[in-house]
Amino acid sequence: MESSEPFTLDPVPPSVREEQAQEKRKRVRTNVAKHRATATEKGLVALNVFVPKALVERLDEVRHKEGVRSRAEALQIAITGLLDTRHELTRLLVTDEALTAIDEVREANHLSRRAEAIELVLRTALGNPSFKQELGL
Repeated sequence: MESSEPFTLDPVPPSVREEQAQEKRKRVRTNVAKHRATATEKGLVALNVFVPKALVERLDEVRHKEGVRSRAEALQIAITGLLDTRHELTRLLVTDEALTAIDEVREANHLSRRAEAIELVLRTALGNPSFKQELGL
């Protein structure tokens, strides 16, 4: 049986490693504080909840489907739709086929939201004279 790599001491002394860890913790605390301050300025409030794993998986599906970056954004969409029925009326109702096409445009152009993909499609279509004529514009 062959031995693995020979044993070597870590070239970074424990005291330096501890200093680096403390600096990293300080940077993280500073970044979290900035993030929370920005959220507070926008009128956002933190909400911490425990939910079943299956519900989180469904929330991740919403996140992917809507093209948002975080579970928090997906949760905002879900809560808004649940509590504000007028918001749902402002959402665009499309067929599954159209939704798939929008998602393909979003992914192909590295866009984060479906709305951005729809805007891109509309700008492209309206920039083409034959499409404008077909649309009656």
